[in-house]
Amino acid sequence: MSRWRWSTCGARTTCGPATRRSRPVSARAETDAAALRQKAESEATALKGQAESEAVAMKARAQADAAAVQAASAAKTVAAATLPASADASRYDGAWVATQKCSAVGREPPFTRTANIIAQGGEFAFERGVPGQPGFHTQRGRVAPDGTLVMIGNGIAGSSSYYGQRFEIRYGGRWTGDRFVLHGMFGGRTCDVEIARLGTASEPRGKSPG
Repeated sequence: MSRWRWSTCGARTTCGPATRRSRPVSARAETDAAALRQKAESEATALKGQAESEAVAMKARAQADAAAVQAASAAKTVAAATLPASADASRYDGAWVATQKCSAVGREPPFTRTANIIAQGGEFAFERGVPGQPGFHTQRGRVAPDGTLVMIGNGIAGSSSYYGQRFEIRYGGRWTGDRFVLHGMFGGRTCDVEIARLGTASEPRGKSPG
């Protein structure tokens, strides 16, 4: 009678040396793939860090350049404002005549009058009357490098309607080529003022109210 020996390898099982070798190869491939992934991730992280560092450095350089340009511009502006101011200060020195044309206020009529003004160091100053007494007023202003002039002052009314009341004075305008043309307030009056060189042909000749 014959005896059969059954193989321990079934129909679905691969037997022999090939099976024993496949497992180490697969594990090695997975290890290599993991190493490659880790290397790629490390390189990507390094590149990202380098890019961020370069971006920060570029931003810092741009800010430094902008600050340098701004500082240079500011220095140039200061120099431009200072030099003409000192150069122009003396060219306005001397005798001038101001013509003041003011509107009516309350029951007081309008008036036009002239006054001599002396400029010294680029500053115009004018004073009329006795300080502290009705009818007194004073005003002064310095010419800016761009040719603008603002005259500021105060006074004490001498007219019957406002006798003894204090008021403010403010005129503003600029150099027009042969004179300063200003506009502003003399107390409650609206005024136009022209200041020209004394003795010039274009000197305005207003009429004082007396």
